[in-house]
Amino acid sequence: MVASTTAVVYEVGDSQGWIIGNIDYSQWASTKNFHVNDILVFNYNNKYHNVMQVSKQEYESCTITNPIATFNTGKDLLLFKPMVIITMFVEFLAIAKLVRNFI
Repeated sequence: MVASTTAVVYEVGDSQGWIIGNIDYSQWASTKNFHVNDILVFNYNNKYHNVMQVSKQEYESCTITNPIATFNTGKDLLLFKPMVIITMFVEFLAIAKLVRNFI
């Protein structure tokens, strides 16, 4: 992936936001071309939901025992940084998988 000169802001789930429901976040992510310094915006009702960054192991086992980070403002911004962009993308997909399993 090449660093872009202009950051793009992506609202996760587009107009539906970050919700439990009929959104395939893996499909959503597959239509995007993420670059370093792009921003993922997670919009959701923080009374009922949050966003967690998890390890690959937690993703693969679909369990959360020790999240790397937990976000709970209802409008969380995650910045793609150099050297961690692929990890962040995998972690984003992990979050999507965990949400789908609670539906």
